[in-house]
Amino acid sequence: MSGAGDQGRAGEWFPALDRMRTRARLATLRRRRGVLRAIDARRRPDSRDDVLGAGALPLPRVRCTAPAAQVSGHIAALRTHCGDQPFAGLDADPRAAHPEDPRSLYALLRGVAEQFAAVRPAPPGATPLTRLRRLTTRGPRPPVFSRFDSLRPLLGSGGGRTVDWDALAEERTEPPGGGAPAQTYRALPFSLERSLRVVSELDGATGVRRSMLEFYRTRIFALVRAPFAEFDARLLTPLSTGVNAAAVLFLGAGVSNVPGVGLLEPVASAVLLILLLLYHLLAYLAWTRPWSRFRWLAAQPYLADDPRTSRPSGVTKDDPALHRHHRVVFGVINSTLALRACGRPPDRGGTGRREELLDLIVNAFLHDLYAADRRRAWFRRYGRTHYPVLAVRYSGAARAHRLLVERIERIRGEQLWPDPLLIVEFAEDGAPAEAVPADPAPAPADGSLTQRFEEWRADRRDHGHLGARVLDGGRLTTVPRAEPPQPTAVPTVHYQAARLLAWTAAATAAVLAMGSVVVAAGQGSSPCWAGQRMLHQGVALIGTDCVGLTDGSFTFHPRLASVQDRIAEQNADVLGSDGPYVDIAYVGALSVTDDDQQSDLLAGVHGELAGLAVKQADYNSAAGRHGYARIRLVLVNAGPALRHGAEVAGMVAEEAARNPRLLAAVGFGQSRKETGDAIAVLTEAGLPMVGTTPTFDDIGRIPGDGKRSAYFFPIAPANSRIATQAARWARSGSPASDGVDHPLPARATAAALASDAPGELYGVDLARTFMAEFTANGGRTAVPAGENGPGVLRYTDAESLKDRIDTICRDAPDVIYYGGRSDEFGIFFERLQDRDTCAEGVTVIGSDDIAKYVTDHVAELGDAADFPVYYTPLAASDTWGLGSGKREKGFYRKFKRLGGSLGWTGGRPREEPSVAHAVMAYDALSITANAVGDAQDMQSGGGAGPKTLPTSILTPLSQVSKVAGVSGAIEFGGIGTDGNWISDRMVQLVRAGPGGTQHPVAVCGRVSNKDVRDTGVCR
Repeated sequence: MSGAGDQGRAGEWFPALDRMRTRARLATLRRRRGVLRAIDARRRPDSRDDVLGAGALPLPRVRCTAPAAQVSGHIAALRTHCGDQPFAGLDADPRAAHPEDPRSLYALLRGVAEQFAAVRPAPPGATPLTRLRRLTTRGPRPPVFSRFDSLRPLLGSGGGRTVDWDALAEERTEPPGGGAPAQTYRALPFSLERSLRVVSELDGATGVRRSMLEFYRTRIFALVRAPFAEFDARLLTPLSTGVNAAAVLFLGAGVSNVPGVGLLEPVASAVLLILLLLYHLLAYLAWTRPWSRFRWLAAQPYLADDPRTSRPSGVTKDDPALHRHHRVVFGVINSTLALRACGRPPDRGGTGRREELLDLIVNAFLHDLYAADRRRAWFRRYGRTHYPVLAVRYSGAARAHRLLVERIERIRGEQLWPDPLLIVEFAEDGAPAEAVPADPAPAPADGSLTQRFEEWRADRRDHGHLGARVLDGGRLTTVPRAEPPQPTAVPTVHYQAARLLAWTAAATAAVLAMGSVVVAAGQGSSPCWAGQRMLHQGVALIGTDCVGLTDGSFTFHPRLASVQDRIAEQNADVLGSDGPYVDIAYVGALSVTDDDQQSDLLAGVHGELAGLAVKQADYNSAAGRHGYARIRLVLVNAGPALRHGAEVAGMVAEEAARNPRLLAAVGFGQSRKETGDAIAVLTEAGLPMVGTTPTFDDIGRIPGDGKRSAYFFPIAPANSRIATQAARWARSGSPASDGVDHPLPARATAAALASDAPGELYGVDLARTFMAEFTANGGRTAVPAGENGPGVLRYTDAESLKDRIDTICRDAPDVIYYGGRSDEFGIFFERLQDRDTCAEGVTVIGSDDIAKYVTDHVAELGDAADFPVYYTPLAASDTWGLGSGKREKGFYRKFKRLGGSLGWTGGRPREEPSVAHAVMAYDALSITANAVGDAQDMQSGGGAGPKTLPTSILTPLSQVSKVAGVSGAIEFGGIGTDGNWISDRMVQLVRAGPGGTQHPVAVCGRVSNKDVRDTGVCR
């Protein structure tokens, strides 16, 4: 800003003014806050700690002089320069001739408030933003200033009446304009509905209480607004209807059986009515909050009761009439009523009260400015980038302007905190001294040292909080040319919502696109990527295989998805039941190397998961009703062909160490070296295991120890039993008493094929045992003896399998024993039918592993009548119909229902699970669940009270006896070192194909606890 004189050139006037009125940046405010906190936090009053933004500098008063003819032009130019930011100009106004009159001050402040609140858009065509505003009313709009919520109630009522503030300082005996005498009028400055109220013949404290009750009653029943009407229509009415109905129902239910209920009905109705009225009243008050806009009055230092000056004779300082309402306007009303109650006329001078009322009005105005311009880092205040500017003209006819500015300065000094108002004063040349505010007089030089010190300290305090009182703006000789600034764009709610929606849509599209790229990249680089894969706890990548533990929610192969989802749902039900439960792990090969080409290899695992799902549902429904622990299944994938058995078993062992609920593991369905490694790891961890379909006799033998695991309990018959019994049937034929249809004739010559793939323990052992037993019973081999014994040929892959078939068929035997896997049986059977001498017909006996191929191709097998196929399944759907006269077990019906709900039974046999494997898994989980229940009974003493969770089920599992499983009777002889094999486990011979079905031919072993086949070839 230029100094005094003629240096106030137009070129620097507006830039200097902009520096004063520009709001401080947030970074600057933060830096200044730190300085203030470090210097003296006590100098920041709590009630005004955010005005201008904490750390903002005080705004100056700028005083300029100009010729009288140019002052209006300067004010107009400043208005144009401020653009759409808040501006108000006080030019000469003859109506403001009585500055001491409160009504003149109200009119003056009302004009300022209206100018600040006025919307001043940029000139048409100034910027493209203006055209946008004309196109839509929902786009960005000009800034809008505050509504002056504190000042408006003090300016007058909504009905056009103004407040008669004189009534607060004196009493009239007749109303203005005539009317009934002996009435006292008082003003309620905070009433929006009624600013002038009549209080009839009030006397003493009773009158005070009556007036206050009248005030609250009027406020409660008079402030019904459109928002409340909408709120009532949308919420209160429907809600009150429900409350009324519920109250009536509960009341009726509570008193319907009370003797003499008829006498209580009136009382109950009255109580209910009162409760409903209270409910509606509280709901109304909570919605409208009529007191909220007047809360600021309670903190004002003006118009407070002062017993030293306003308490009349005869009224003590503790009188309720004087101190019941001790702040703001209530203080004036109480004082007047208390004086009248004592027979004393009210103070008619009114000068002190009038000054306090004027101070209250000005402070309300500054309070509204403070509330409107509070700086918040997270919110743009209506697009206001500059502080409000008040341009004041000083002339001989505008003494009210001077008094207003002086009052503002005095209140600023009393509050000791700057407000966001920049005052620019324009004094006319030759204006009288009384029209221009006088600068504060310095302390008298002849005063005492104490007085001079107090003056100095007050001056230092004022300058520290408010800065210099007047900043000399110099003399302005020409009116500067003002150009309207660029308009400020304030986003409306609709505009912000549209922009947020657009950005959200764009961000969502970007996230989806990036997610698709990431998933695609992940799927291309890792088999563990499929939606949530690699994020699932317990799942890990070993080599190229995704293995680990899951509760069923992680799918290792699409074929298993439906049954895993069912198990996951049942597991969730267990966790949601809040009852006791234990964890049982299932270890199997839940994935294959090629998901597309090797899906058939999962038929056995698919069946085992289905059997587990059926048993889990059955057991949990009964266990929960009788206080036993439910079962939650933990599915464990050991990779294709269980190739990662040892590593995954280590993960299970670690989980068992962390989780005491994990009590056992079932599965281990393939007789492979990796299966034995997994059993050894879990044996060392002390975790009991139940095998489903492994049959190799030494599958549980611990490396280096030489002993079989005492923790592994297989429920399938051992290889030695299966192969020996098959050889006897092949050599001697099936007994006529066992099967009436499609018996197996006795055969003289035989050959055996066995899979010898890496890690395979199953096929070669079966083939050796079969041929040894066959030759021991007088049979002959059709091929020369080799390194695997007489009549045994090994293959490792499809090509070597074809070569072995060609070798056998040079001199076809009567019977060929197939000790390979199910996925290669199709190659074997197709080539067998057109090779040399085999083409004339040969009998095939397969091991239990071809059960799934038989299920899927039973009709095709029936068409090859010259190549009858027999096999020894571990379980079959007709097991219980063989020679026992019993109906099939309910398991098969449940299995079919499960298949119907999960979609297997749609006429696509290649996608159906293996029923035999389902039976074995069902029985394995059955005896495990029974062991859990037995362990709970043992720990709780067998009583009917609460049952504790078991810590181990090894002992009750080893003592399983006479369990009638779906696959036959199951009984262990206690913990031993012989592998816990069941010596008399049922073995059966089944003919596959004729009539498109399977036909039981012979059976040996314990079919049930009462049916034991141990005669003839079964010995």
